[in-house]
Amino acid sequence: MRQGDPLSPYLFVACMERLPQLIEASCIEGKWKAIPITWGGSRLSHLMFADDVVLLGEATKEQAHAIKACLQEFCMASGQKVSMAKSSVYFSRNTNEGVKAEISAILGFQQTTDFGRYLGIPSINGRVSSSLFQNVMARGDYECSKLLERS
Repeated sequence: MRQGDPLSPYLFVACMERLPQLIEASCIEGKWKAIPITWGGSRLSHLMFADDVVLLGEATKEQAHAIKACLQEFCMASGQKVSMAKSSVYFSRNTNEGVKAEISAILGFQQTTDFGRYLGIPSINGRVSSSLFQNVMARGDYECSKLLERS
């Protein structure tokens, strides 16, 4: 199959489905500890959209090794590679600097304090304020006015 083939997006999605399976297996084995969303509720280990993946776990060396093992197994099985230049690791404010450095070294990812924007929406690392979404609202108003003009 060549790049640009109409089937390539489907093949990509089929290959990417293996990563969540590996993560789930690691969670079931107790190696990967997903982040609780609510007290005593569901836990979150990853988010995926198109070719973007966000992996979530505790800030420990053991978790870093579990994440790295899943990524390595996925890469070996799929032939895909993690883009180290596009990958980074984000830590909560209360994570010890030494632990941050160790985890970054294990994963081989640079640390970041801000993920910037994703699909035009700011990635929020703190309190939400209306000013964060002013450009989104302005763009929405613009799009609505364009739709009204057409009708």
